[in-house]
Parts: sequence; structure tokens; C-alpha cells
Amino acid sequence: MPRVLRIVNRFNLGGPTYNACYLTKYLSPEYETLLIGGQKEAEEASSEFIPRSLGVDYTILPELQRSISFSQDRKAYQAIKALIRDFKPHLVHTHASKAGALGRLAASNCGVSSIVHTFHGTV
Repeated sequence: MPRVLRIVNRFNLGGPTYNACYLTKYLSPEYETLLIGGQKEAEEASSEFIPRSLGVDYTILPELQRSISFSQDRKAYQAIKALIRDFKPHLVHTHASKAGALGRLAASNCGVSSIVHTFHGTV
């Protein structure tokens, strides 16, 4: 069964969560999917109701945060690499900037053959 890993910046209210959740929910059932993302900031509205309402399982990586922090970003990168090694995806699909940078780097360094990125917001 082909496996798809989707990575979003964080589960705050906005387009990336909707996009990743709809793609996960409505992908052909012959694919196994895993959706991961960072924790929302304290002042942001949560989007966790979106995957819950669609019945989409998701995992929060607390290390994946909005602010730039070498130590936290390194931890997030290592956590993503560990998930990739465990899940063994055939495709990694990242959404937005930080998830895109860390996720694509981790996927490439783990030998994932198919890596796709979706830009969100003003690029």
C-alpha cells in the first residue's frame, strides 16, 4: 500500500489545514496517509476541529513552531526524520514555509523518492 506523509506548519486556523485535511480525507483509500503539524501559537485560533470533523487522524509535533529557533527547528527536523523512518512514506507532501523547509530536507535526507510542496499565502 502506498504511503503519503503530509506536513503542515501548525494546526492554526487557515487554508493549509483545510487543504491538507481534505487531501487526506478524500485521497483514494488505497493510500495510507499520515498528517502531522506543529502546535498553534497561544494567540491563534485552533484548527484541530477540521481534522476531527472529517475523521482525519493527525499528530502534533510540539517541536514544530512558528518562531525561528535553531534548537527547536533542529528538534523538529529530527522528529520529522524519525517519523519518516518509522512510517516509510513513498511521498512527502509539505504545506507552507517552515514545514516545507524542514520536511523536504528531512525527506530528501531519508531517501524519500517523491517530495511535493504546496505554497500557501503570499510567496
